[in-house]
Amino acid sequence: MFGLTDTALIESALAPDATYTTGAQIVSEIDGLGDSIDIDGNGSADALTDGLVILRYLFGLRDDVLIKDVIAPNATLFNAADIGEKIEILMLKTQQPVLSNAVINSDAFKATGSDYVNLPLSYTCDGVNGGTSPSLSWKGTSALATHLGLTMHSVNSDGSSTFQFSIFNIPGTITTLDEGDFSIGTAAEGDMTSAEIAAAGGIAYAAPCADGAGLETLYVFTLYELDSELELSSSATHADVQAALITQSLSAVPITTRRVRFDATALANNLHVPQDGTFSCAEKTAHFNEYSAVHSSISCNANTDQFSVVSHIADGLKTARADQQLQVGISSWIGRLSLPSQSGSTMRLTPSYLSEPSNNISCDGTGVLGFSVDGQVILPYYKQSNNSGVGDTCGPSDGEDYAGRDTVVLGEVDQCYGHSPNGEGYHLHGAPICLMDVHDPSKPVAYMTDGIPLYYGEAGGTIENTLHAQTARSVTDTNFGAGLYEHLNYSPSDVKDGSNPLNECNAYDINGDGAISGYAYYSTKDAPYSIGCFMGEVLDSDTKAPAANTKLLSERNGWTGQSVGQAISVDVMANYSGLYNGKTYNITEVMPGTSNVPSFLTANTMAQVLWRILDSDDANYDASTTCFEFRYRANSSITNSDETETICTEKPVGDATLDFTPFGN
Repeated sequence: MFGLTDTALIESALAPDATYTTGAQIVSEIDGLGDSIDIDGNGSADALTDGLVILRYLFGLRDDVLIKDVIAPNATLFNAADIGEKIEILMLKTQQPVLSNAVINSDAFKATGSDYVNLPLSYTCDGVNGGTSPSLSWKGTSALATHLGLTMHSVNSDGSSTFQFSIFNIPGTITTLDEGDFSIGTAAEGDMTSAEIAAAGGIAYAAPCADGAGLETLYVFTLYELDSELELSSSATHADVQAALITQSLSAVPITTRRVRFDATALANNLHVPQDGTFSCAEKTAHFNEYSAVHSSISCNANTDQFSVVSHIADGLKTARADQQLQVGISSWIGRLSLPSQSGSTMRLTPSYLSEPSNNISCDGTGVLGFSVDGQVILPYYKQSNNSGVGDTCGPSDGEDYAGRDTVVLGEVDQCYGHSPNGEGYHLHGAPICLMDVHDPSKPVAYMTDGIPLYYGEAGGTIENTLHAQTARSVTDTNFGAGLYEHLNYSPSDVKDGSNPLNECNAYDINGDGAISGYAYYSTKDAPYSIGCFMGEVLDSDTKAPAANTKLLSERNGWTGQSVGQAISVDVMANYSGLYNGKTYNITEVMPGTSNVPSFLTANTMAQVLWRILDSDDANYDASTTCFEFRYRANSSITNSDETETICTEKPVGDATLDFTPFGN
């Protein structure tokens, strides 16, 4: 209540036999109490009123001395006996034995490595159409729980709570809440008008919309277990539901999430925009450590001006949801798969700015442009080709037409701007758009090889109207970012109004003074998507991070008649894990159309490529390396005629990398 967190909150204040021993755990427990710690009933939990009266009660004070000078002027409870009774009820609820091991989760949550899960953008007012209600799941509820309650509230700066939703009388057998759907129980509608409910998609969900510039707000989901229904109807308010849950629930299990938001005023005033383009070793490290769960090592060397990152997994931090599945959205597929592999990059620590844009990126499309903060290599947007350029001399003024080689327009990258290249890993040909579900827009989404940060400006959506789409031989209809981020525009306000536009490199002149304040790159919906050239000197091309890339001992054959690595005309529809013959496989589903159908597939018939890692039960298992079984299924409904092959890797895939797949621990 006094605003203390982390170590300052718990220092010298925990019992020797405490169950909760970290500041984050204690905060989560307190947040889970919601408005029940508003002892005097004035609508907010205050340190100098509610906090002191609780403290006095625990010290044994009663009657008038319990409440003297600590009751708020606008309190609704004044009587010491009533206040004592309320504290007793609160103590009974918090001291009761744990009746279950319930755990709340969501398929939209990402384990970044921070203390709190980041609340996805879609569940806030900044989401599409003003946001939608969350997808949640839970397990481990008590056998005594015949019914459940589920709430979400935000923790305001003064310690009070604002509820986003309250659902009660959920049958105890239910274990999931679908996105945008409250039909599993009764939702409290008493705090919203019918117009507000209609605007929220017909459900009583008040999407959180924090004010301010970069304000971190905590959002608490709480699952309540009950042994009977609440005698409430849909006209109940959140306060009604809270009062009933506090007195009737068997237990309350919270999970705390967080979100950093910049409101419209903050964005208009460029409060999310960097003041210069140079970051120290500590600052860059902190940006990558926002996603520390992904990274194996982060190092700086001031003497060589190098900053290196090695990440456990090449395809970054993605959920298993359809809107983030790898390969999905590709319509010109070379048959490669995203096998588990490390990734890494070395970039300049301190930028050395150039005076103007120049032609200084890879002509064959293979040169590394940068590295995302969640561990994805970024390459130029155009595909490999033998054009007139040589080495690293291509760029915006080289006279080349890149529209016909634009991997995004041609449908060669997935909904997250990435694909698996020859080598079966994963990399991006645009900005890491699928990171924007959890990312703070004031922080870089990547650092480029020249050490200059890349921020999210705009990206995503369909691209039929982009400049390259007007002249390309074919144009994909993929909705990049699955339509979840195309409405966002975090570009600086002077970029938006055209008074200080991005240059040909997609670089923003931060203060209009060139190399003095420096540059920052911003992503765009049109090519080059990430950057079109470097505005800083890059490191020597031989400087690489020591990532352990997964390499097969031999090429895959694929289907009979297929040349893996050559593009075929199919739509990649899904990429997920599933069971076959009792084993877990990664399953990639592809659908041929009616024209240019590969000889080994059938028009309009779903095909599948399955792969898994062999285990000790397999005859071909080799403990000294990692071996993959591949299955090629021309018709997903016919499972007894798969073509198969088994190929091992040159060296074993590390356990930390496998832990990001269904084949790890």
